Amino acid sequence: MLARIERAAARFWGTLTFGAHANGYVAGPDGRPSHLWIAQRSPHKPTDPGKFDNLIGGGVPHGQTPFETLVREGWEEAGLAADLVRRATRGRVIDLQRALPDCAGHGLQREQLFVYDLALPPGVQPCNQDGEVASLQLLPVAEALALAGGDTMTVDAALATLDFALRWRLLGEREHAALTARTAGLFGAMPD
Repeated sequence: MLARIERAAARFWGTLTFGAHANGYVAGPDGRPSHLWIAQRSPHKPTDPGKFDNLIGGGVPHGQTPFETLVREGWEEAGLAADLVRRATRGRVIDLQRALPDCAGHGLQREQLFVYDLALPPGVQPCNQDGEVASLQLLPVAEALALAGGDTMTVDAALATLDFALRWRLLGEREHAALTARTAGLFGAMPD
């Protein structure tokens, strides 16, 4: 390694960062996702204040793997015990690159998002521990997907939710085919 920089400066310099997100879901009687847990970010967060987010999501710091970050953030953001979060299953890796108007007028977000799925029992009630989440709500899948398709969810979370919807085939056949074709270069396999 030649150097380390503060994660907050990464967008200014356009350096690659890593994130870990989990789509927390409750399954219906058929075993398929029927509801998704959606977080609303604190209005005091410096990035995307008040926007909707995945149940768990956070930046991967130096010295931690994406899965270790997921377990840590699972407690901080949702009050979930480590043994429960460790049951998360791997989704895909999303390669995200987009220009940002922040960072003194310019910036570039280059990030690899490691997406996981976390099935939660129906009686589990997530509860934020670190003040970064204003509220958590359990929404029917269709409502969660509508949030992801609008502009009230963070870009990272919207993409992680889209990945979830595509992998679980939660969209109609036409929409699934169209989105699969449009996102072909966005999603990659998660490394072992």
